[in-house]
Amino acid sequence: MKLERLLVPTDFSDVAECAFMDAIEFAKHSDVEVCHLHVVESRDEVEYGRRRLKEISHKIYKDFGVKVCDIIRIGQFKKAIGDVALEMDVQLIIMGTDGMQGMQVITGSHAMKILTKAPRPILIVQQCRLKPGFQNIVVPLDLKDETKQKLDIAVLVAMVFKARIHLLALRESDEFLKTKMDQTVHHVSKYLKEHKIDFTLNYEEESHFSDRLIKFAELVSADLITIMNYKEFIVTEIFGVSREQNLITNNANIPILCVNAKETAKIVGGY
Repeated sequence: MKLERLLVPTDFSDVAECAFMDAIEFAKHSDVEVCHLHVVESRDEVEYGRRRLKEISHKIYKDFGVKVCDIIRIGQFKKAIGDVALEMDVQLIIMGTDGMQGMQVITGSHAMKILTKAPRPILIVQQCRLKPGFQNIVVPLDLKDETKQKLDIAVLVAMVFKARIHLLALRESDEFLKTKMDQTVHHVSKYLKEHKIDFTLNYEEESHFSDRLIKFAELVSADLITIMNYKEFIVTEIFGVSREQNLITNNANIPILCVNAKETAKIVGGY
């Protein structure tokens, strides 16, 4: 799999523009196509939405030479994201959140409605960053088979930006679990080496919650953290279960790449 097409939902807010500019960074570093989606509630809003999309895409082409695919839909915002993602066969959705306000809300009661229904990984950003792109990506590891699923998309992002991946695993004391973790680390390390991805291997001595994950990410100057969504909760792997907003709206404003867990039997993995 490779990154060929990105989807960016927008309500024309500042935070949506931040997400859009992250997508443009992908396009500047690769041949990925950026699809800009605006969802309206009625036909009366279509012309205005279409005009705004066209103005933005024209400016982006003028400033960066990047062509943008404009898409407008009438309907319900959360459903439209999934429908268009499948229709356009995108590999990644990039969207902004401004906390608990605005149409782009993906926290609180709305979080799981969007994340669990998303047919593709979602990269969530809170604000525009001084340094564009992604150079340091944190990938927590555990013993679940599903946790490997986020590695593929992390590798694709790393390949675009020549980023370093920081693996974070739990140092198991039980001999059986330690053997399983060693095997996981071995396979993951081999996979990253095969894809020529620079990486570091780090261990935590005991399980922690999401605040420890954020602190580690800050320590390595991470500009992206990958997590898994196990349908009912956002799980931060070795850090246990945490309320989704603790990560999505983390105080460090680090973007979060969330991958919905799939049945392992249906996965064609890289390792």
